[in-house]
Parts: sequence; C-alpha cells; structure tokens
Amino acid sequence: MFYIILKLYINIQLNKKGNYMEFNIEIIGIVAGLITTLASVPQVVQIYKTNEVSGLSLYYFIILFSGIFLWFLYGILLNSITLVVPNLITGILISLIIYKIIVLKRKKVDLNQS
Repeated sequence: MFYIILKLYINIQLNKKGNYMEFNIEIIGIVAGLITTLASVPQVVQIYKTNEVSGLSLYYFIILFSGIFLWFLYGILLNSITLVVPNLITGILISLIIYKIIVLKRKKVDLNQS
C-alpha cells in the first residue's frame, strides 16, 4: 500500500516539475519522514504493553510535541506533503505517549494516597 502511494506521489511530482534532481531531494525527505515517524512506534508499543512510564519525562514529550507541531504547521504553509504527513503521524504517536504518562502517573498518585 505504502509503495503504491509513494509511486503515485513520485509520478505526480515528476509530471509537475520534470526535474530529477528535485525528485531525488524529495525521496530523501520521504525516507527521513518515514524513519522519524517509525522511531516513535517502539516507545508507544512498549508503554501500551507494560503500562509503565516511570522513567519517562512528561516535559520532554511536551517539548517534542511542540516542535513536531511547528514542523507540521511549517509543512502546511509550504504545502509540503513530505513535511505534513510524517509530522501529523508522529504528533499523534507522541500525543498517545503524553496521554499515557498523564493517566498512569495520576493513577500512581491516587494509589499512593489511598
């Protein structure tokens, strides 16, 4: 599925620009976005499997989310799907982490007070 979408996108870009140099640069952006997005997946999976967030900093993920959100906005302003899509997906993944950190740490505080 990803291959088909990538191939369609590449053909559209080549037809628009007709410049293979820009095409190669775009491929670098797509691969970078894919790798950056995939980097968050193991952390999300680990948190949801173990329900453990004691070693994670909420502030780190809030700051990270802020940067990702700004990259997302920047991509919208540039009309760059290469920036928008990966940052949107990564933002969602980081939001899930932030949510779990807040919920699980609150639950831990509630248990300690009982």
